[in-house]
This record gives sequence, structure tokens and C-alpha cells, in this order.
Amino acid sequence: YRGWGGGTSENAIVGVSAASRAYVPGPITAGTWNVIVGKAKVVASPATYHVVVTLRTTPTLAPQTDRKAYIASQPLENTKRFYACDFHVHDRESTDASPTLEANIQYAMAHGLDAIEASDHNTITQDDYINDLQVKYPHLLIIPGIEWTTYHGHGNAMGALTWVDHKIGQPGVTVDSSVDLIHKQGALFAINHPALDVGNLCIGCSWTYSQLAATKVDAFEVESGGFRQAGFAFTVPALKLWDSMLATGAHIAAIGGSDDHSGGNDFGAFQSAIGNPTTYVFAENLSASAILDGVKNGRTVVKMQDSHDPMIEFSSNVPPVGDTVSARTTV
Repeated sequence: YRGWGGGTSENAIVGVSAASRAYVPGPITAGTWNVIVGKAKVVASPATYHVVVTLRTTPTLAPQTDRKAYIASQPLENTKRFYACDFHVHDRESTDASPTLEANIQYAMAHGLDAIEASDHNTITQDDYINDLQVKYPHLLIIPGIEWTTYHGHGNAMGALTWVDHKIGQPGVTVDSSVDLIHKQGALFAINHPALDVGNLCIGCSWTYSQLAATKVDAFEVESGGFRQAGFAFTVPALKLWDSMLATGAHIAAIGGSDDHSGGNDFGAFQSAIGNPTTYVFAENLSASAILDGVKNGRTVVKMQDSHDPMIEFSSNVPPVGDTVSARTTV
């Protein structure tokens, strides 16, 4: 795996010590290399494409010395409380997004968030920049992740550090095998904007993998971006799908994400700035592991941060097991 363009019109550059955004630098080893061309939208048959590969002995890009392997930070805060998180934020390592990860951090901090997930499309290159930024901004947690983006649905590999193939239909690549690889690395799997069916405006944005067992889903984006302002057109069917999955006996946490691609400058009818919606996670502390543990155990509340949405806090004299309380009576 050396990267995925995701529909970009930019040239893809892969070098020993540098690469274009969303692509992975590293040694150019001898042997057979493969280029896979996506088929997101074919309007005429036969479809044609043109690939030009240029090999150079001198680098095209200057060495990217600021890339560093991700290392999880110590808790930024040790208070047991609800933390305000946005689990669906894009930076320029998503080739359809414009802001830097630092710009996203600055916006999130200015608007009262405690954590954001760098959930870029089918890449982990954003992780190379987290460590230095986490030191520079010690009050906002940066959680690694991947928006696992396919032509039949988008998922969120929350906490993933290892790339997971999204090219369903390639040899050995299925939705089940991909989700299994997400779980194998200790990450959580969520479904993103499951009811966002807008045809060719967003190919594959709605979730159609009905064969994936609900028990393999850890979280579910019940509210996405500015779609609630669009008249609940996408939120209501998302809630219905979530309810149907819960009815099978699966325990799936509710989450929300802005799907921000512009560093807080998303103001269109179907767009939303970072933090809208916000997922409030009750966690032991402000660390990636504790936040994800809170999600895994269903300790979440989703609300729009810039509105008067109610906050729900649960209390019980019976200690919950995960997201479940067993009791003879309730009042």
C-alpha cells in the first residue's frame, strides 16, 4: 500500500523520503508494482483511462523530515467525566479536504472540544504529524483513525494505526475481512452517515453492506455533519437503521461527526463545522484508549454543540456492565 487518490486530479508522487498527500514515502524496491484504477462512476461503456508512470533518479519533493511514527500520548487530563469529541474530521491527507491538521486542532480548541479524530479517507499518513502537534497542543486530544471509504458505504476505523484495504472485490478483500482487520489491531468499527443517499453527488456514502453482522459494529453515526439542518432527511432514516440493528441484540454506541473538510469553514446546506454534532463520551481520562473504551462501552451522548440540545446523564445504584444495567425494578 502506497496511497489512494480518492478522485483527486493531482499527480501522485511516491518517493524514498517524501510523497504527495495521502501517499506513503519509502524505499522504491525492485519488482512488479501495480496501479489500481477505481471505478466510482462509469457513464459510458467501455470506460477508458490513461496512466503515465514517470521514474526519476532525483527526488521531485524535498525530504519530509517532519514525519514521525505515532506514539500514543499520556492522558492529557485525569478527570472522569464527559469529554466532547468529533470523530469525523478531515485534513489535507484526505485529498478532497483543504485544512491542515493543525488548523482543525485550532478550530476545535476555540470551540470547546476535548478531542478530534483525524479520520482521513483510506490512509494513515495523517498519523505521521500527530506527535509534534500533540506536544504543541496539550489540551486537545488527537485520535488516529481512518474513514474506510468504499463505493457501497463508509466506515470509521476508530483508533486504527494500520492501513486496511477498502477495495472490496479485490482478491480476498470483503467487508467482513476488512472489519476483522480493524478489530484485530484493537480499533473500533463505526458506520458513517449510513443514510446519506444522494446519488452521484456522493457515490457510496450510504451504507448498503447488509451482509455485515450488527455484532461487528461498535458504533453508529446517528447524526452526520449539517444534515440535520437539512430537515432530518438523513438523520431520521439513520436512526431507524440503528434501531433495527439494536433490535438484533447488538450493543452499538451512538456517535456523531461533523465530516468537516474545510477546517470549520463548511457553511453549505449539507455541511457542518467541526463539533456539529459532538459526541460526548464518558471516559476515565482524556486519552485515546480511554475515549475509545467509553465508546466501546456505550457511554455516549450525541448533540449539536451550537444548539440547546439537552444533555442526558444516567445514574444508577447498580454498577453498569458495559452499557447494560441489570435490575429488578426501575423508577
